[in-house]
Amino acid sequence: MPGADTGEPTDREKAEDALDPVLERLKTQLRNRWGHAWLDSEPSRVVNIGVREPTSDDALRIMGATQIVGWQARIIALRYSAQELEAFHDRVREIVQRPGRRFIPSSGPDAKLNKVQVVLREADGHLIEELMGSIPRDALAISVQPDFGVFPFADDHLGAP
Repeated sequence: MPGADTGEPTDREKAEDALDPVLERLKTQLRNRWGHAWLDSEPSRVVNIGVREPTSDDALRIMGATQIVGWQARIIALRYSAQELEAFHDRVREIVQRPGRRFIPSSGPDAKLNKVQVVLREADGHLIEELMGSIPRDALAISVQPDFGVFPFADDHLGAP
């Protein structure tokens, strides 16, 4: 029986391996409109593919490419591409990693939300105002979680597939 015990890949692992080059091709084709891709939980074979301003031709091309390797595609129209979120995250990082901060907030692009997520240990009105002024407000998700781990100068991509 395939699986961890024998070292043989499972059917799911084989299916994911077949999907990887398809996603890389789509990412190349969509260039600066590519968002992210993430899989639905097992046992379904649904891949969510985020695209900024998808066209009907994009949807047909994506659906056709994934069907060939046994996956169904769900096209998610995004406000921001992966490139844009990374650029927004760079701006956020510049702010949250400034010297003198008591806690370094955790931050990173969140593929499913299509936002840069920032997790603070405590409410800081000045910092929140600065963050909201640094990138479009609809590209930002801020939460306060006092018990959340502190990552010195973190670059953890929350939710990134």
